[in-house]
Amino acid sequence: MALENLMDKQAEGKSDKILQLSTESISLAQAVKKAGIGGTGGQSKFLVKEGQIQVNGQVVTAPGFTLHPNDKFGLLKGETWVVQQ
Repeated sequence: MALENLMDKQAEGKSDKILQLSTESISLAQAVKKAGIGGTGGQSKFLVKEGQIQVNGQVVTAPGFTLHPNDKFGLLKGETWVVQQ
């Protein structure tokens, strides 16, 4: 996450939400769905493919991109989630 974004979040009093995993990893589309960003699997894949989701501060357009513990993801200019196991 870019330093400016981190500072903005701290200034607004926002903190990352936690996405708890029962496995070692999860696909980006599955994480987006589980976090409630995309209502269905299809909507989640669409958001990712359209470049609306970032991972660790970078836009990722591959729904199958693998997230691991401590990765951060979320909508551009929106709330972020941190993956934990």
